[in-house]
Amino acid sequence: MSTKPVKENHLDGDEAHQHFMRVVYQVNNIACLFQQNDDGSISAIFVTPALAKMMEFTSQEEALKSMDGENLFRNIYDEDRPLVLDMLKNRVSADGTQDLMVRWLTSRGNIIWCTIHYAFIDDYDRHYVYCTYADITKLKRYEDQLQSVYSSLGDSFHQTDDDTLVRLRANLTTDKVEESNGALSYVTDSEQMTYSDALRERASYFPIAEERQIYLDTFNADALSRAYMDGTVSISKVLYSRWPNNTVFYVKIIANITRHPLSGDLVAFITEESNNPEKLASTINGKILAKQFDLVAYIARDIYDVAIGDASMIEHGNIFPKVKHGSYREYLETQIIPALPKNEAYRQQIREAMDLKTVFEMFEIREPYSVDIEVDMEDGHFYKRFDFYSVDPESEYCIVLKTDTTAVRLEQLEQEERKRELEYSRQELADTDDIMADAGFGMWHMTLEEDKASRLRANDKMKELLGIAGMELTEEEIYDAWYSHVPESERLSVMKRIEEMLSGKLSECINLWIHPNGREMYTRFGGTVVANENGKQALRGYYSDVTESVREDRAQRDALADALVAAEHANKAKTTFLNNMSHDIRTPMNAIVGFTALASKHIDNKELVQDYLDKITVSSQHLLSLINDVLDMSRIESGKMTLDETEVHLPDLIHDLRTI
Repeated sequence: MSTKPVKENHLDGDEAHQHFMRVVYQVNNIACLFQQNDDGSISAIFVTPALAKMMEFTSQEEALKSMDGENLFRNIYDEDRPLVLDMLKNRVSADGTQDLMVRWLTSRGNIIWCTIHYAFIDDYDRHYVYCTYADITKLKRYEDQLQSVYSSLGDSFHQTDDDTLVRLRANLTTDKVEESNGALSYVTDSEQMTYSDALRERASYFPIAEERQIYLDTFNADALSRAYMDGTVSISKVLYSRWPNNTVFYVKIIANITRHPLSGDLVAFITEESNNPEKLASTINGKILAKQFDLVAYIARDIYDVAIGDASMIEHGNIFPKVKHGSYREYLETQIIPALPKNEAYRQQIREAMDLKTVFEMFEIREPYSVDIEVDMEDGHFYKRFDFYSVDPESEYCIVLKTDTTAVRLEQLEQEERKRELEYSRQELADTDDIMADAGFGMWHMTLEEDKASRLRANDKMKELLGIAGMELTEEEIYDAWYSHVPESERLSVMKRIEEMLSGKLSECINLWIHPNGREMYTRFGGTVVANENGKQALRGYYSDVTESVREDRAQRDALADALVAAEHANKAKTTFLNNMSHDIRTPMNAIVGFTALASKHIDNKELVQDYLDKITVSSQHLLSLINDVLDMSRIESGKMTLDETEVHLPDLIHDLRTI
């Protein structure tokens, strides 16, 4: 563009030039001003701060100096310099515009892409070039990256692969199919067919309604465009497909999305690859299925194909198909049924359960449909499971997975046996609880865990004794209902008994316990440690109210104490009496002995002997009365002596005493 200002009456040439320069200096964009001299040279006159910054100079003066004289084009990339020279010479580019896209070298040696717009201004005898710049480095790099991605996708798109069934390049922005090929291409006229039409045509080849909808929801133009805007550049799905020629297999559909480097339209490169049995096997082998199942096969109209499995890897109970491709019914009748126990009813049951008609009927009820069988082989008795998964009921297409469940089944049988034993033990305990309850005993089960509240499980009789019958309490609350009513003075004894129980001993104690109603009662608390399924410390024992027994025992002890005191008192009285009597008896005995000796000595003196005999008679009577008193034990034991009051002749009594 070339402009020539019209001279106005009120401004001369110098004034117009000054006005022009003021306008240039006031502009705050990325720009610079050059002057074309008469000798053909070009001088840099002005650089804006923004351009100096873009060129990575610290000041305008430094930037202007770098463009002075021979340095004018030093910052232009060598390959782009001829374009600039042609523009300055011809005032137009090769494509007829006044715009160029060139590379600049900054003061720090960095390369930036920029567009330059050239405005050629003729000011009387002066000629200027006003250049405005735009830094498009990021945009250029994005375009280069976009071109690289597009080229890479295009190269991959056109590579030949035996597993690739369909290749399709679709412009999502214009909804056009730009290219389509492949062994099973469904696009009949790529020049006339829209991508939406092609999508609907392809959807008709998915016999499973759910998967058909997944395909439409995932690969329509809007969904792919939204995915790209959200940062997703590749989407894939594996779906079951049935083609018009009744070929059935899984296909992997991959859509790679990018922008066209020139038009900016969103373009999807879509390929479909066959997931044949070998590829399916290689995919699944690296996953958990290969670890869980010793056979993975698919069955289509009675024909099976083994996808995963190796007979040599099965150590015991091998009923792996002898051939990897064959008739399912033949495999059932020749390998599975003969391996079953020789029980015709059981064999017929399994035959019907594994018949494909039954399998597909059961798919309407549940999936997977599983059949567990027992096999008797030369190397032992084993358990197997067949899991059937439906793929396409209309095509009678399903997948079967076989696994050896012997270890699991034996563990289940062992658990069932343990469960029966445990149930029997629990029933015995329940019967014991009933018997103990009838006898007035409550039964309890205590669980002790570190850093957790103690728990107490109690039967109905135990709850009745604790005064909580009919209450809905947790085991922690039941423990508290018992222990909180044990008096402080009794708790040490109770805890010692619990420690003895935990050591494996059978221990018990009788302690005072305060009933919630305030009544004092005595309880018998006993038990021992028991095995616990969770490894916790657990005790089991009995509990009874022995208040009456304790009181009766105490009454008996009191009675015995009283009897002991009475016996000791009677014994003391008896001892005292006998001590006294020993002296009293000795007196008449001495008299009898003495007078008998005197009578014998004076036997010839009748009068004297008679006197001796009278005295012996008096002493004997006194001795007899003493002996009678000794024999009266009841009076001796009670410590009571009675006085026998009778009339006596005092002179005679004194005479008798003197005689004795």
